Amino acid sequence: MKIIYIDESGKNKESPFAVLCGISFDYSRMRKTKDAWLKFIKWLNKQGIKTSEMHTAQFFAGNGLWYKLKDKKRKSIIKAVIKWINDRAHEFCVVSAEKKRFNKAKDNSLIIYKNIWFFLAIHLIFSFSKRYQNEKGVKGDFIAIFDNGCIGDAFNNFILSDEANDLFKEYVGVETCSIKLGDAPLSANSKYSSLIQIADFIVFFVRRKIELESGVKEKYKDEKKDIDIFYKGLLKNRINQRFVYKKRCKSDIENRFYATAPDFLKNK
Repeated sequence: MKIIYIDESGKNKESPFAVLCGISFDYSRMRKTKDAWLKFIKWLNKQGIKTSEMHTAQFFAGNGLWYKLKDKKRKSIIKAVIKWINDRAHEFCVVSAEKKRFNKAKDNSLIIYKNIWFFLAIHLIFSFSKRYQNEKGVKGDFIAIFDNGCIGDAFNNFILSDEANDLFKEYVGVETCSIKLGDAPLSANSKYSSLIQIADFIVFFVRRKIELESGVKEKYKDEKKDIDIFYKGLLKNRINQRFVYKKRCKSDIENRFYATAPDFLKNK
């Protein structure tokens, strides 16, 4: 059994993109990762930063509490966290939609277009389900835990329905496949969920990489260079893109996810 913690980025109007990241933890190994992250947060507190979570976007920019840490120190911490994530070898998946493309493609007759986060949450669950489809027994089953406010009852009702499962069969192209959710998705406050904070760390750098590759202006000189280093450092444990953005022989539902995705993400 796996537990997948999910966080979103791009809810602000400034970003042209909505991005979801899920990081997968085998239940038997997640305790060590959780304990290690909490030790890291305690270490940050010893640096004079009184906090229970990192808030990567603020940390990267040196805003709020993080102004006490100089730029060079923050960058060295980011590199250390990336190395630690890679060493722990927990897989992650990222899905994204360009907001303008989503609004243009939106078909109100189809429930998947209820809103952009509903749309991306379906894509993420489908991608992980496809990835773990061939794992035997309950090994490939998972529980999905979203950051508070990302999804609601409408999503839970849909993703457990026969309609969703039929769409997933189309997504995979195999009639005998099924969504690997072990139960209804849950929500948690990242303040109390250290593992959602790791998803927050990854999704920030992916979202910013997508923005900069799509022509969004740098916030400081050489930001694109810094983000590129951090983004590439994170790629080791990303699930294979064939589970997310297949380039050839796509079904209708795959085409809908593909059509709204940022060019950078689906071309990688």
